[in-house]
Amino acid sequence: MNNWSRREFVRIATVGAGAGIAGCNALSPSGSIKTDSETGRTSQKPARSSEPISGRVLDIEGGEITDAKLKAIVPGRGSVAETTTDEQGQFEVVEVDGPIWLRATKTNFIGRTVAVAPGTSSRIRLSPREGTVALSFGGDVMFGRRFYEDDHPL
Repeated sequence: MNNWSRREFVRIATVGAGAGIAGCNALSPSGSIKTDSETGRTSQKPARSSEPISGRVLDIEGGEITDAKLKAIVPGRGSVAETTTDEQGQFEVVEVDGPIWLRATKTNFIGRTVAVAPGTSSRIRLSPREGTVALSFGGDVMFGRRFYEDDHPL
C-alpha cells in the first residue's frame, strides 16, 4: 500500500486526468478492430508498441541532471520499469508496451510525472526543492449532475 501525501495524491490524480484528456489512453488507429457476431458491435483494441521512450531530464535553467531516477507507471499495474539518467541527463525506457506515466525524481528537486507514449522523446524539467512553491488546482467537475434530475430515467 502506498503512503502518499495529499500533495502527491493530487499531483498523480491530476496527471491521470490530463493523460486521459490528452488522449494517452486513446485507442490507436492501427489497433485491431473486432466485430461481435451476435450484437454487431465493433470494438477496437489499442495497438501495442515496443518502441522505447527516451528523453532528457533538465533543471529549470536547461542544465542536465545526472542520476535522476525514472519510473514507468501503468495505471492498474503500478511500476513496470525503472532507469536513471546518464552524464548528459539522457534516459531510455524500453520495457513498455503502451502509453505510461513517467515519474522523474532526484534528491533536492521536486519530482514530476508526465504522460508519454512509446516512440516519443520527452524533456522533463525539475525544479529545485529549495525556494520553490508548487501549486495544484482543481476545477468544477460534475460528471453526473444530469443524473439527479427528476425526469431522468436513471
